[in-house]
Parts: sequence; structure tokens; C-alpha cells
Amino acid sequence: MIAASLQQPSAVKCVDLGRRGLDALEHRLMDPGLAEAFCKEYTAERNRLQDSALAGRGNLEKELARVRGDHAKLVDAIVAGIPAEQVKDRMLALDARRRELEAALSSVPAPFGFTRRWR
Repeated sequence: MIAASLQQPSAVKCVDLGRRGLDALEHRLMDPGLAEAFCKEYTAERNRLQDSALAGRGNLEKELARVRGDHAKLVDAIVAGIPAEQVKDRMLALDARRRELEAALSSVPAPFGFTRRWR
């Protein structure tokens, strides 16, 4: 029938073509099991990507908090009377690392809100 309709395009009525298209969608292309499997796999992959992005961002945020805390401790040590020359190099290194981490965090995309979990 398809070969005949290719040879004579006017032989296929629009209603018949629509009916064939709907039949194909219903019985061949939209198999509920396949659609469900696709949705589960797609969601699992999106969740995996989000988890990976969150883990990387979380590691950067943890290190930034540690660097800021260490810097604050050095400031407290100076206030307590430790000569600044003794902690200057460490403070400069911490400040440089803080700037690096802040730059890295600004370039890490925010998590996308696709959180539905399939069982």
C-alpha cells in the first residue's frame, strides 16, 4: 500500500493518512512500557548529572569554608599578639586560594531543579 501511495500521492486521503499516523503512534511508537522505560532512564541520567554537579560544588564550598576559617584563625592569632610576619605567607596563600575557589564556584552552574526520582 505504501508503494502505491508513493506512486500516486492523490490516492491516499488525508483522513486515511491521519488514521495511519495515529495507529502507528498508538500501537508501534507509543508503547507504554517503552515510554516508561525511556522516562525512567532519562530521569536517572538527569539525576546522576545533578548529583555529580552538586558533589563538585559541595566540595568547593567545603574547601572555601575551611580556607575562610583558617584565615580567620590567623587574624585571631595576630590580634592575640603573634607577629604578622610569622603568618604573612600563610595568609597570602589562603587569600589566593579563597579567590580561586570563589571564581570556580561562580563558574559552576547552579543545580537544575529536576529532582523527580523514579523507583
